[in-house]
Amino acid sequence: MPKDLLVRGIDEKIYSSLGEKAKAQGISLNSIVKDAIDSWLSHQDREMVKHHLILYSGDNSIINALKSIDHFTAKSSWFRSFYGPPDSQITKTLEKLKWYNGTASPYDVTKNIIQFYGKMMKRVADKAKNQPVCCFDFVISDLARKTSLTQSTKTEKAYNEIKMKGVMFCPYDVEDVLSSGLHDLISLFEEHDEIFLLQDDRVYKLHVSLENIHKLFFN
Repeated sequence: MPKDLLVRGIDEKIYSSLGEKAKAQGISLNSIVKDAIDSWLSHQDREMVKHHLILYSGDNSIINALKSIDHFTAKSSWFRSFYGPPDSQITKTLEKLKWYNGTASPYDVTKNIIQFYGKMMKRVADKAKNQPVCCFDFVISDLARKTSLTQSTKTEKAYNEIKMKGVMFCPYDVEDVLSSGLHDLISLFEEHDEIFLLQDDRVYKLHVSLENIHKLFFN
């Protein structure tokens, strides 16, 4: 059953003008408002540039989350893609779900990592064309595992200078992150717009801000 759109705060003159234009074109005023909203939402998708961090514990938790995200985005305008180690269970899961694999080959995260990322970003951008990109980067956590969190954070920083339009999620297994020092951990946080903690089927949003020492005692 169709629902009427109620738009509050529209000036009477504007409302009257819209009504006249709608009548002249033989369409309803609601149709004009709906088209305007759809156009705005589409514009937001195209202009969104986000870079988020996900900390998870164990492959099963992130795989279950990916399946939920797959269901949520199945009929959306997002171009769904990922980077990942060739033989990982996560890569196999995403390929089975028909997400585009933008991972470059030959696969080696220990050499020329910036050039390697450039190839992967080009693969995704070329395939996505003008669609907003939703991408999960599991190569970055493999880099941290095989080199160091310091190196992966430097790569995150380089990515922030040439971000793709859309949303980039960088998932790390929490064990790989907590084994590093606090300085590296804070540096990793600072390279992302938002931070999420994934525990089983629950998602927590972590807020990190620089505070004065007095905040320990006073709100």
